[in-house]
Amino acid sequence: MSERVLITGGAGFVGQHLSRELAQAGYLVRIADNFDPQVHGEEAGMKNAGRNGDEMNHATRAVEWMRGDIRNPEFLKRALAGAHAVVHLAAVVGVGQSMYQYDRYVDHNLRGTAELLQAILKENQKPRGRIRKIVLAGSMSIYGEGLGQCSRCDKIVQARRQMEQLQRQMWEPQCPRCQAELKPVATPEDKKPEPASVYAFTKYGQEQLCELFAASYGIASISLRFFNIYGPGQSLRNPYTGVAANFAARLLRGQPPLIFEDGRQQRDLISVHDIARAARQALARAEQPGARVYNLASGQTVSMGELAQRLARALDSEIEPQITGQYRAGDIRHCIADISRARAELQFQPTVNLQDGLRELADWLRREEYEGRLQTRCPLPQPIAELNAWGLTLSVSGRTN
Repeated sequence: MSERVLITGGAGFVGQHLSRELAQAGYLVRIADNFDPQVHGEEAGMKNAGRNGDEMNHATRAVEWMRGDIRNPEFLKRALAGAHAVVHLAAVVGVGQSMYQYDRYVDHNLRGTAELLQAILKENQKPRGRIRKIVLAGSMSIYGEGLGQCSRCDKIVQARRQMEQLQRQMWEPQCPRCQAELKPVATPEDKKPEPASVYAFTKYGQEQLCELFAASYGIASISLRFFNIYGPGQSLRNPYTGVAANFAARLLRGQPPLIFEDGRQQRDLISVHDIARAARQALARAEQPGARVYNLASGQTVSMGELAQRLARALDSEIEPQITGQYRAGDIRHCIADISRARAELQFQPTVNLQDGLRELADWLRREEYEGRLQTRCPLPQPIAELNAWGLTLSVSGRTN
């Protein structure tokens, strides 16, 4: 008998790729999603909803769809019925937006996770309850600033940045002993979490809830700390997530990508195809009770300035990025992934290099443009204006806008 897997938030970017990956591997997949208009658009949610806006029964092969909110216990009861495992992707995502929507992020991400775990507990109390695995979409944002190495002290330390240095546009973290600039080094899973945004706080809270639940009830919990994901199918209408999608959306509107600070901050981008494969591998290996966490990334880094330029070339655009020279509250400078644990324990091996991945993304965007879907998918240039209005950006002069 095939395992039935519930994917919360399964209609999203990662969820759609993962649902295909699992279905092809022989799993029975059930997707539960609220079709948030910020991600899917008003028309998409209504189109996919059933007549009464509750459940969608247009099962496709081994994939079943349900529309509802995971904060609703009755909806969760139906969604979990007969499931053997849960991949929990459902979350409100976005560092900048989380800094002025505390209640929304805490409610969806933490309360939503608590309701899910409560519903799993109730399902497992039934005679045929058999949910023994939870795979959680974690986030690299929980690390805050990554680790850095001081060439003078020859020490690896937690990187931190002080407001006074940011006001002087001294972007690089400094050694706490000698104030020399730190060279970023790979961050392992045992690095102490230091969430720098409300979003990061809620993602760490999700991990802690799942860990506690696993320890209390003898199930397996795996948290996959995603680094920056990109690829075909990423939402272009949500301006608060996906740096590659954000840059692409502006380029397609004839506008320069906007980059905070000096554009030299480093990120580790990973293809959604590698994420989907890794999540499937984690699900297959989640047999032993207890909690484990894994970094999922490519193991390679790129600066934001270089990413914008490479994406422009892939889209045959000559538009240069605009370096704002501003600091955005909640942002980090560098975070480089140590993926050795995932390699060893999940046999995880990233297969898509950045050049090929950006080419695939550009090809997908061209098809979307040809079919006339990009006009409604590209976000309006509003996020920075909103951040400025809330005083969450630091200008060159050191005053918040």
